[in-house]
Amino acid sequence: MPIKKTNYLFKKSLKMRSLIILMLAFLCLFQTELPAQPLETKVTLNYQQVRLAKVLADIKSKYGVGFSYANNLIPLDKKMNLAVTDKPLGQALTDLFKETGISFTLVGGQVVLRKGAIKPKRRKPLPKPVPNEKTEIGSVPKNEESDQNATASLLPVPELSTENTEGEPIDKQNLTRDFQIEKKNLQKNYLSQMDVAMENNDSAMASNLQNDFQRLNQKLKKQFRELVKSAKEVDWKSVFKTSGKDSVQKSKGKSLIQVSFVPPMSTNGSSNANTTNNLSLNILAGYSGGLEGIEVGSLANVIKGNVTGVQVSGLVNVVKQDVKGVQVASFLKTNGGRLEGAQVAGFLNASKSDSSNAVQIAGFGNLNAGDLYGGQVSGYFNVNNGYLIGPQVSGFINVNNGPILGAQAAGFLNINNGNLNGAQVAGFMNIASKNVQGSQVAGFINVSGKNINGVQVAGFLNRAKNVRGSQVGVINIADSVSGVQVGLFSFSRNGYRRLEVFGMENLHSNLAFKIGSKKFHNIFTVGINPFESSPRWSYGYGFGSEFDLGKNFNLNLDLVCNQVQENSKKWNEDLNLLNQFKCNFGYHPGKRTTIFAGPTINVAVSKVKNAETGAIGLDMIPDWNFMNELYTNTRVGIWAGFNAGVRF
Repeated sequence: MPIKKTNYLFKKSLKMRSLIILMLAFLCLFQTELPAQPLETKVTLNYQQVRLAKVLADIKSKYGVGFSYANNLIPLDKKMNLAVTDKPLGQALTDLFKETGISFTLVGGQVVLRKGAIKPKRRKPLPKPVPNEKTEIGSVPKNEESDQNATASLLPVPELSTENTEGEPIDKQNLTRDFQIEKKNLQKNYLSQMDVAMENNDSAMASNLQNDFQRLNQKLKKQFRELVKSAKEVDWKSVFKTSGKDSVQKSKGKSLIQVSFVPPMSTNGSSNANTTNNLSLNILAGYSGGLEGIEVGSLANVIKGNVTGVQVSGLVNVVKQDVKGVQVASFLKTNGGRLEGAQVAGFLNASKSDSSNAVQIAGFGNLNAGDLYGGQVSGYFNVNNGYLIGPQVSGFINVNNGPILGAQAAGFLNINNGNLNGAQVAGFMNIASKNVQGSQVAGFINVSGKNINGVQVAGFLNRAKNVRGSQVGVINIADSVSGVQVGLFSFSRNGYRRLEVFGMENLHSNLAFKIGSKKFHNIFTVGINPFESSPRWSYGYGFGSEFDLGKNFNLNLDLVCNQVQENSKKWNEDLNLLNQFKCNFGYHPGKRTTIFAGPTINVAVSKVKNAETGAIGLDMIPDWNFMNELYTNTRVGIWAGFNAGVRF
């Protein structure tokens, strides 16, 4: 090549390299101006009592950060407060969700929101016992050992104390309240973490969570029993103590007793909407600002604020804020805030609370808009839109839109749109949109949208994605099975399927198709003797199991019932059965082929009559039979046989 041309190419290459280096340097400078990830984006936000849904939409609009979450699990209507200036988005979200139990993580450029663990309510730490002199050096005292195990737990460790944060002793009533709070928090944390384990099909994590939950639950109960002995008694006099005259109570928004005919015809007069009563008697209906005690009305009770105590009405109870206690009505009871206690109605219970710790009991239906820790019992339907810890029991239908820790039992239909850790029992159908850790039992159909770790039992059909356990029904369908499918037809997309070509002493040419799982599969067979003047043929159905005996050997145990057609050119519906138990030993030289052979025990039961000879029974019963007897119009024959073939 000429020297001038070589120099030209070299200079051109040098210019290209310089241009590439310059472009890379420019990109690096530009890259330094971008945040490493969305959570490090500096943000300035200011919200006062703004709905969470609006906050998330505003952050997305301002900073281009997308959020992913389940609408029924995240409290989008909750009013939020946040004020940050030039802080990373991750820190701002941590401050925003501090009191909500919501956790977040970055997945593929989007911030995924999930209900996180609730931290235990901490009071003054319990004093640690001083080790006695007998404790060996280097050993771990029993109480410290348990603390170390608890620290390693997958769940936050609940804790109780007989003292509050100021070091003052608390009474048994408040200790019991704290125990119930810690117990419910432990259950919710368990369900939240189990939800993650089930979503990821992590059986090891699920098992560890179950062990942790049982251990911490027992520990909490033991701690409560020990502390309640040293807690002081409730000073009931101070609870009901009043000072001054009734007019003074009213001026402070309190009234010991209210008597009402219909609002505003009451002893509180025009101030009833701003008055909290200890005892309220409503001849027809009553309206007040709050209740701290007992309210009884013949028709309706309406409370503008909170209720602590008992409401009893002949028709309806309405509370616009929180309820701590019991509501009893014959027709309808509604609650606009948090419910702690019980709702009992002859017709309908309704609670709009984001999170309730209560039992709803109704003759017709129960409705709850958020999380519910307790249960729902009704004569017709139950609906819950969040987490459910406890049972849903109805005469007709149960619907839950979040995860369940407990059971759904309905006379007709159960629907759960989250993960289920427990059981679904229905007279007709169970539907679980996600994973099931437990069981589904239905009179007709069970459906699990994802995986089931347990058992499905249905009168007709079971359907699941991946099964770790068993399916029992007429028809069982799954993508994969690690266990047993028991039914007349079982199908697993990634399961056991075999085709056999074999012969035996009385039917020379046979095909068998096996489908299901190794441990239990269905068998469909057809056979024929083609070289006879009047061909004998059969069709049959049965069950079988396969066991590995080594690297290249296996054992098949099959039980098959065949209906045999013989001595007739037309279809014969008379009983003519050849029942077989087959024990086949197989050798598979390759991956997809097995050569097998083995003995059979044959039992013939026949009512077929030979048109020419008049003899009753199968012509195929051999001379070496163990039994060949005629009982009235039925012949029974028993003999040993042999079969051999190839399995694909």
